[in-house]
Amino acid sequence: LKELVESHEGMGNGPKSLLSWAKENGRGGISTLTELVDVDAGFESAMEGWLEGQLEGLLSKDPSLAVDALRELASRNEGRACIRLAGLWSARASDESPTLSQVQDLLSSAGFQFQGTLRQKVRANAKSETQLAEAALTACNRVAIVSDSAPLSAFVAGSSFQKLADLEWSLVTLDGIAVDLRSEEH
Repeated sequence: LKELVESHEGMGNGPKSLLSWAKENGRGGISTLTELVDVDAGFESAMEGWLEGQLEGLLSKDPSLAVDALRELASRNEGRACIRLAGLWSARASDESPTLSQVQDLLSSAGFQFQGTLRQKVRANAKSETQLAEAALTACNRVAIVSDSAPLSAFVAGSSFQKLADLEWSLVTLDGIAVDLRSEEH
């Protein structure tokens, strides 16, 4: 994960170009999700699997910086990018809800070994700005970690899968298989 962060490997031209532009012009405040958090040992693959679709997503707390960066990207014709505004994105539902015990019971009864939540396994790294880090951490809210995917086929075929979706929780395995069941609002 650290190597992917430092090299921005796997990112498209748009996000890479924006990060370079911000650095070259002394306009910090645009970061990738992975630059803002540290992951507990043993949970790196789960985090990588969960963030797979979000590795190119950028965060900024400054709306004018985001607009300037996106305009610059368009003027260079170097691809597209998404910059989420930290203050708006941090409003996602948290793990601290009565549904956590329901989720744990639901997954355990389906044969999964519940390992905790992804949010419990990540923290803001020391270099992160507080508002950006909080927004990055919300990407990990309502994601249950299970030990392996063995029960996944039966789970998806049964009614428990829909119950998990209704609770707006998702799951990821320790080896990085992710199933995102949350609605767009969360």
